[in-house]
Amino acid sequence: QESAEFVVVNEAKCDNSATGNIIEGVNVELSCEVRWQGYKRPTLQWYGPNGEVDTFPQPEDEDNPDLYVVTANMTASSNHDEVDWECRVFFEEEGQEEAPSYTDLCMSMFRVQYGPKNIVTYPDPDDTSEGKFVIDVGAAINCTAEANPLPTFSWHSEDGGHIEPTDTLYITMEMVSEEEHVYRCEARNQVNGVPIVRNKTVTFLVREPDPEPTTGGVEPWVIA
Repeated sequence: QESAEFVVVNEAKCDNSATGNIIEGVNVELSCEVRWQGYKRPTLQWYGPNGEVDTFPQPEDEDNPDLYVVTANMTASSNHDEVDWECRVFFEEEGQEEAPSYTDLCMSMFRVQYGPKNIVTYPDPDDTSEGKFVIDVGAAINCTAEANPLPTFSWHSEDGGHIEPTDTLYITMEMVSEEEHVYRCEARNQVNGVPIVRNKTVTFLVREPDPEPTTGGVEPWVIA
């Protein structure tokens, strides 16, 4: 009588070599492991936002022959910040042999410090064919950026005479002019103790508000 074939797989465990916030350019190792017993070893594969990540089985531990470990290595970049890396556990079919239907997964994530990038203003001159826009008195131009740690913002006029230490530039009557205004939004933070400043320049015209309607020359109504 043939003995029944079986496989026992414990819950997968994920980890990574990053400690706290790391900086761009640092090598990070992802590690995934399971303990298993039976006639067929499971497959472990790392996945990222763009699909499969090169995954490397580690040498068997003689003291723990039931432990299977795979790793993946990458150079940390800003695009890796807070990304969920997923290790999937499954069985592959080989020839006519039917594979167990068991699946499992675990996940790992790490933080990457990086300077400001993808600075965007609202309104954005890049959305116009002329590279500039017209804005009304009382409106505002907002500035955003991606960064870790979070950036601080300031607005600077081209001549240096007007500085706003905030992410919002408010449009006032004093800015009404036939001349174009050129301002830059600066986003800054510190990475590994080094200050990083990046900016985006916007060009705009300020439109004077329409005059208030008047009732001059109109006879008042008389209600008897």
